[in-house]
Amino acid sequence: MFFNDGLIARVGDCSYCGNSDIKVIEPNVMRAEFSALADLYFSEESGAGSDFVDLLTKDWNLFSELEPHKARALLSNILGKDYPTNPVFREDSLDSHNIKVWKRFSDEIVNENRWFNTSFDDLKQGLIKFADRFSCSVGGNNGGKWYRARIGEIHNFEGLGAPPPEMASSGRINPVGIPYLYLSNTIEACMAEVRAVPGNIVSIGSFNLNRKRVVNLVDPRDYVSPFGIGEAEEISELVPVVCFLEHLAKAFSQPINPDITGRSYIQFQYICEFFKSLKLDGVWFSSSLADGVNLTLFNPANIYPYSLHHYRITSVFLGHDKHYPQPF
Repeated sequence: MFFNDGLIARVGDCSYCGNSDIKVIEPNVMRAEFSALADLYFSEESGAGSDFVDLLTKDWNLFSELEPHKARALLSNILGKDYPTNPVFREDSLDSHNIKVWKRFSDEIVNENRWFNTSFDDLKQGLIKFADRFSCSVGGNNGGKWYRARIGEIHNFEGLGAPPPEMASSGRINPVGIPYLYLSNTIEACMAEVRAVPGNIVSIGSFNLNRKRVVNLVDPRDYVSPFGIGEAEEISELVPVVCFLEHLAKAFSQPINPDITGRSYIQFQYICEFFKSLKLDGVWFSSSLADGVNLTLFNPANIYPYSLHHYRITSVFLGHDKHYPQPF
């Protein structure tokens, strides 16, 4: 998360994580960056607050692989005398201040303002400014294979492509009449996404694709770095963006009842159309139905077929949890 082209590092052993033959730097090299980040958390009130390491782990996934006492030792060496013995940091993480962003946006776009959504306005500039930070490259050389499934015996790759506009129904990401290409990185995930059941014959094509720049909704809190931005005021502009992406990623990871998809898809379609306006190629997100990740491409050009196979579904495992319907 921290290394960049301008940072001088050497190969050596890390005394904090215990790994050998990795890129290492002296802790004080990171002092300016961490000091700017710490300014977001200082409280004006006296008295002990939350542990700074805990806050950084929750908000930015920093130090998550270190034992707490080693993380505190590292942070103390990074900040030097600026690291307080009795911290007066805020008692909550940054995320708690933005927990309602996704719900407010969803409620407005579904129930109040479909096309001129005002709750999204405050986030737009941040999403535009930090698009390079929350997007990633997929495909290209060594990009792995991607799979697409259709129920039934299909014997040509044309039948596995995106549908023509007149046949494109509303999907989780695409509005009705605007076809996108839905792919998965595992055969099991793409079978689950088409909701295949025992007895179905499923046609699965594997594809290679040119390098694409897509929105990373698999692990936004891992991927988006607060470093290299500037002072605390500029980092603070990134906070609502990360929180919004995190809530969006969680929403994508939840299965949607296929019987009530019309209204359930609206907020996803809206935000993905905005991502498309930023010249991004698609969205990368965790499958809600199986282990694996999905890739949805706004423009299915430069997709190259590799192989096509047919499978008969023999069994499906159904996980479940307790559901409490609203009382009459």
